[in-house]
Amino acid sequence: MYEQADLLRRKNQIYYFRDAPPHLERAQPEDAYSGDRPQPPYTGAQGWKCSIYYYWWRFVREIPNLREKLDRPSGHYPIGSILPDFERVFDLNFREWWTLDGRKLFCEPRKSGVEIETPPVPVAGFEDRVLFSIPLKGDLDQAVAELRLLLKPEMAKFKAEEGPSRARYPVVTNPALSALHTFLKVHRAQRERPDLNHYDLYDFLQGKLGQVKNDVASKASKSAIISRYRKKIDAILHYVELGLFPAIERNDKFNAWAERLAEDRRRRAIRLAAERVRSDL
Repeated sequence: MYEQADLLRRKNQIYYFRDAPPHLERAQPEDAYSGDRPQPPYTGAQGWKCSIYYYWWRFVREIPNLREKLDRPSGHYPIGSILPDFERVFDLNFREWWTLDGRKLFCEPRKSGVEIETPPVPVAGFEDRVLFSIPLKGDLDQAVAELRLLLKPEMAKFKAEEGPSRARYPVVTNPALSALHTFLKVHRAQRERPDLNHYDLYDFLQGKLGQVKNDVASKASKSAIISRYRKKIDAILHYVELGLFPAIERNDKFNAWAERLAEDRRRRAIRLAAERVRSDL
């Protein structure tokens, strides 16, 4: 788990993240190359780019026709869509957006520790928790050991089905940042030069367009590389609009996960709307 203090409001408030949050200074943190943080996407990358959340923001901005979708009044967004949460994604640079909006979308819920419950225990609110009965007269070490044995398969099953993060927008896979950077470069290059076929696009990315004599085997190899990238990029763009990132292939697991998150957003939107109505009365 990673921590980040709320420096904006100078309060003793800490945000917790499953993945390394961005370092908002240009220089990378001292542990940037340690096992505690991901490898930078490329040599000399600014500190704020050394986080998967930065690439989430970048790929959201690549969603087709997103500017037009955000032009409508916020109250007219499709219920359950990601638009209310990302409506300022073009208005702020990343560091501003992260401080004002982003970290609240990706941080873990604050209420996530062990608690003692007093019967009767309400069913609501226990979707991601499990109840155990522990004899207070027993031996503490034995109780902890038994609890570990019982919890381990339950937690593994839950994480396999729901993922380890309870953030509003969880990270669903962990590719290297360098791979995400490459996917972004390929996508932006193809958008810049839609006239290029795949093997010419490969040379364009290498800065060698028109300088390389391509034989049949070379063309096939280069086309295959770009095609593989393109398939992953299309999956990323499809799922990031549904609130999942970075999903690099389409499958039933991600589809079901996206629907669960959309339903959570729908319930949250309805709850917030009801609260606004009550406050206006």
